Amino acid sequence: MQVTVRLTGPFRKYASGEGTSLALSLDEGATVRQALHALGVLLGPPFVAEVVEPLLSGAAPGILLLNRHNLRPPNGLESTLHDGDVLSFVPPMGGG
Repeated sequence: MQVTVRLTGPFRKYASGEGTSLALSLDEGATVRQALHALGVLLGPPFVAEVVEPLLSGAAPGILLLNRHNLRPPNGLESTLHDGDVLSFVPPMGGG
């Protein structure tokens, strides 16, 4: 199955040459957690250190969305993905 991964803001640097989104091929029934591991292999150690590890530990570096719905780690990481889903990494927002 194919899942679209969108990298916004400072996370765009990890999609070098891919634009702001990339297609990720996963086995049917894969979870968000499995997608994070696949992205770590694809995008490398800096992505793992800055994005994957904090998400897995519950210290999210931003917001993780699945089809525009907020996934709250760690339980949201067990969500099952489906063909055509969109997984988005959104940086934290500041205000004032």
